[in-house]
Amino acid sequence: MVMQSFSYGEDERQRLDVYSPRSRPRGVMIFDYGGSWRDGSRRYYRFVGSIFSRRGFVVVIPDYRVFPQVRFPGFMEDAAAAVRWTLDHADRFGGDADKLTLMGHSAGAHIGALLLTNPAFLGRHGLVPDVFKRFVGISGPYSFNPLDYQSTAEIFATANPIATARPIKNVSGAEPPMLLLHGGEDKTVYPVNTINLARAVTDAGGRARSIVYPRLGHKGTLLSLVSALRWRAPVLSDIDGFVSGDNA
Repeated sequence: MVMQSFSYGEDERQRLDVYSPRSRPRGVMIFDYGGSWRDGSRRYYRFVGSIFSRRGFVVVIPDYRVFPQVRFPGFMEDAAAAVRWTLDHADRFGGDADKLTLMGHSAGAHIGALLLTNPAFLGRHGLVPDVFKRFVGISGPYSFNPLDYQSTAEIFATANPIATARPIKNVSGAEPPMLLLHGGEDKTVYPVNTINLARAVTDAGGRARSIVYPRLGHKGTLLSLVSALRWRAPVLSDIDGFVSGDNA
């Protein structure tokens, strides 16, 4: 595995890391991390880049601007710009841009789901949601209304209307296949968010599968990717099967 860092914009938060496998890649994966739209750093998620690059993916992990530097849709604009950069440079790392997976955890899963359900963000870069072949959402707040919570109301006060910031309100059924994972003991983002989005997608004629792991909390879903914690739930094998096409 080789890791390199690049800029996709002029701001210091508009940087990303690319993890390239030593073997021939089978596809490209973009991972958007969480942090309540307020914090986070790509350097904390090197384990994600390492795990999936070992499994044959070129993995891209972008930073993005967060509150209070930006409010909605600033972080969405950055996420879309990182997708554009990835598609423009995938062949540089031997990646196949026609085999592009989007994955996110927590706020990053919200960002990813909104990229797919609200085409306006990718559209500004000449892209459409079906550039992605798969979406893996982990512990994402897809159906909550951010204006109902003091911790998020100011971040999303600029959404007009608020429905434009809620993946559940933008589902068309045309989204790429989704695997939506959640911990049954998650008290930060309740599992109903995953259940609701999966139902909305399938009711609209799309393809979505949800899995709720009984003993996992909010961070546990992501940390179960790590070898020492894989005994807790088959998160990695479920993702691997899905992105390989077996369970889409």
